[in-house]
Amino acid sequence: MTDAELVKRCELLASSVTRSLVTYIVQGLLEKDKMSVLSLLTTRIMRDENRCDPKIVKCLYQPLVPLETIAVHAEVQAWASDAAWNSVHAVSEILGEEISAFDNLCDRIAGDPEEWAEWIKEPMPETLPMPGDLKNDITKMEEKLILLRLLRPDRFTMGMILLVKEVLGNDLVEQPPFDMEAVYQETSASTPVLFMLFPGVDPTVWVEKLGAKLGMTADKGFYTNISMGQGQEHHAENIMRKMAQDGGWVFLQNVHLMQTWLPTLNRTLEIVVENCNPNFRCFLSAEPPPLPTIQHMPESLLQASIKIANEAPVDLKSNVKRAWRLFSNDFVESCAKPTELRAALFGLCLFHAVLLGRKRFGAQGWSRAYGFNDGDLTICADVVKIRLNKIGPDGAFPWEESRYILGDIMYGGHITDFWDRRTNSTYLEEIFNEGLLTSGEVIPGMRAPQIDELGQDEYIGFFDRALPADTPNVYGLHPNAEIDFLVHATEATIEAMETVNAEASAETPKARSVSTDEDAAGPGAGEATSVRDMVQDIYNRTPRAPDVEHLRQKAKGEVDDPNKGPFVVLALQEAERMSRLLRVMKSSLSTLKKGLDGQLNMSPAMDELSQALALNQVPGRNPLHTSGWERYAWPSRKSLQGWLKDLKQRVEQIQAWTHTFKLPTSLWISGLFNPTSFLTAIKQVSARKNARALDRLCIETHVTTYMSTDDVPDSFTGGADGVLVHGLFLEGAAWLVNEESEGYETYDCDGVPCGGSICDAKYKETMFPMPVVLCRAVAIEESFLITSAGVLRNDASTYNAPVYATRSRGAAYVTSATLKTIEKPARWVLAGAAIIMSTDGMD
Repeated sequence: MTDAELVKRCELLASSVTRSLVTYIVQGLLEKDKMSVLSLLTTRIMRDENRCDPKIVKCLYQPLVPLETIAVHAEVQAWASDAAWNSVHAVSEILGEEISAFDNLCDRIAGDPEEWAEWIKEPMPETLPMPGDLKNDITKMEEKLILLRLLRPDRFTMGMILLVKEVLGNDLVEQPPFDMEAVYQETSASTPVLFMLFPGVDPTVWVEKLGAKLGMTADKGFYTNISMGQGQEHHAENIMRKMAQDGGWVFLQNVHLMQTWLPTLNRTLEIVVENCNPNFRCFLSAEPPPLPTIQHMPESLLQASIKIANEAPVDLKSNVKRAWRLFSNDFVESCAKPTELRAALFGLCLFHAVLLGRKRFGAQGWSRAYGFNDGDLTICADVVKIRLNKIGPDGAFPWEESRYILGDIMYGGHITDFWDRRTNSTYLEEIFNEGLLTSGEVIPGMRAPQIDELGQDEYIGFFDRALPADTPNVYGLHPNAEIDFLVHATEATIEAMETVNAEASAETPKARSVSTDEDAAGPGAGEATSVRDMVQDIYNRTPRAPDVEHLRQKAKGEVDDPNKGPFVVLALQEAERMSRLLRVMKSSLSTLKKGLDGQLNMSPAMDELSQALALNQVPGRNPLHTSGWERYAWPSRKSLQGWLKDLKQRVEQIQAWTHTFKLPTSLWISGLFNPTSFLTAIKQVSARKNARALDRLCIETHVTTYMSTDDVPDSFTGGADGVLVHGLFLEGAAWLVNEESEGYETYDCDGVPCGGSICDAKYKETMFPMPVVLCRAVAIEESFLITSAGVLRNDASTYNAPVYATRSRGAAYVTSATLKTIEKPARWVLAGAAIIMSTDGMD
């Protein structure tokens, strides 16, 4: 064999091994993880084969912070944020010296602002040449990806798919449909098959269909299906021994329910396969763990199994058609009112499909994860059928009563969050109503068919024809929700690449720095080229902890003042919590430095801190870590750099507040550890002032015409029973601030000018910065609704908006806000409109 033939042979072997490896791995991955794994594999191959500069690969996942922060060029301010522009500057610093295409990158982009503005607006910029004079310099996809990550993060994943196809091939990205026979060819008597269970997916059908083809059926005694539960352990073990001896198949379902028995199952399998019939096969099924950090299957069993994760499609059309096929024509015709039942089933199937499809929009879709399944739908269909049978031929169907049963009891049994229950109920009101019988609109762009127009089987064709495109609008969401979904996918991919490459990330290029303020640009700034330097850098910049005891003595005369006492107490509490956090930070950084210098042995806590710093992650955010800073801090999703900037601003607010204990003209409410306590303080002051019971007061909000704190007059002393706050963002909508816009109205509230109303957001404006807001205490009226989430307004002109500390929503809930609305509140409920106290970026 010649050298050329040997090289070609090795290339073929490498390609074959890669294809087999990718196929084997991908078939056992969740859809959300496939892109991360393929990206890691692609970049590793490119690096090992010297297809690109290793620094380019690092720039795809590492934090990008420049040596010195710069202002955004005036030419690009319309579409480039401060954080993105400084990241572009960092890329220029890292790559510019060795790769000329990235030299003076900011100036080159600013030199062609119109072309770049057009490129930013393109729906698929990853398929187009770069704008301006970069058209001929940046042509490789891996180089384009760096700019996509910074300027169009919503298209980074699409660009990465093109790179994966280029390196691995189209067929490895676009996997063929699931083939049970192909999986069977990979199995052996000693290799069990583990199916992941998902709503709408039943692996039993696949196994039994293949078994019938190969003669492995229950009738012949060669197949046993056991649904695992309490008391099934010994039966399952006996069946495994019998089938191993006879050469049959055994299918153990829902093994995740048998946590304590799983080690026994693993050991039994190891024993029975030692001298078993080669035709023996063991199939298992289990649900994925509810959280990625939870392991509910023995690692040895997972390693020995072939994992199959064949998730059901998540698009609206697939979900509604699958739901419709759950009901036969016999089920409908056996009802006393088959035509009405068919119309009701149409609404239920569409409602079920919308609930499932909304999941892909993350926390804006559902603030918590819920396991809606086919069982919920079939039980609801039974309830509707029973009620139709009871009302008689001339009776009217009780829509409102049925919506309560279906939404609050059946589907609502899954839902633990109040605001998600409101969304669920709103969907039912919009879809499951009398319009199903009169061809009314059920979702945007789709009307129900005439009740006597279609037969049971004809509805599938109707879904194909009538369902609109699967966009956020169908679910009542703003198109920006799709951008958020894609950006979150990008963040997940980058986070996975960063975590797996943690060792490489620890030795970062010279431009990396944890400095977050302009004053840090002096000597030594930005030289954090190792974890040791980062530790010293953060230690030097960590503010001094407030002297809480001194502040207590200073505040003694202020606490008893009925007009400011509650606010003084809150200021002391905030200072105490900040002091505790800063002391923990200083202590842990000092200890880690000693460990890195060899003065102390490295403990697990020190290793965790070192790992978090290398990943630009706030220590303690990793759920597997047992120590860190985040447990002492505020809810946040920011990177370490953004978090440190946040820390500096919070300390400055506490220092200014506690200097005289005078409440700021407008308080940065997002900068509090406990904003709920601040709202309680407002009610306490009002209760004392007006001699009211504290539990008969609630907070209402009014959006002022002050666009920022600079617009608030210096002479402002506050409303009669309220305080101005700022630092809030509106997600899923925007606020009407243009006085010339239709519907814009102003009014006076306790001498504070207020105006505007909630409105649609602009495209790509996912977080709208709110004007200054007036929070005031008011008496609870009889028309108000007292709920588990607080006191709400029962008013068609008011949208009760949930307020969350972060975009994670769910457990980050703080309070509710009253926002004026011109359209009906249901519009904003389905849009997932909420006030967020903190963005995920650098701000």
